[in-house]
Amino acid sequence: MATQQREEQIRYYRESVDAEEEIARPRCYSRPVRFLLDFKLRTALEIAIRHLPGGSGHGKTAVVVCCGSGMESEFLWQQGLKVVATDLSLEALQRARERANRYGARYELVVARRREAPVCSWRLPGGFRA
Repeated sequence: MATQQREEQIRYYRESVDAEEEIARPRCYSRPVRFLLDFKLRTALEIAIRHLPGGSGHGKTAVVVCCGSGMESEFLWQQGLKVVATDLSLEALQRARERANRYGARYELVVARRREAPVCSWRLPGGFRA
């Protein structure tokens, strides 16, 4: 992503996105929307776990790139994974930290662009590469 685009994305997130909604979601959404988000996250996790040795994610480490306010990071932590959450926006990570503090989640937060993330050279199980 070019520097100008990255800066525009950070500025948009800082100025146009409701911080409280980002931190509270999906709790602040209607029941059908919460159901759909939960279904989406659980389905994605089930597919990913199929590629892990032993077929379980419990105790494994998940890296969330572009974590935003931490909704996916919180979900993965609730499923028993250790989570490293990265984002290029300090404001996004501050919201992710507030989410973790508010709801008792634990995950590591790292300011990084995708290519600068501390795991870019790791070889992941199942043939995936970060």
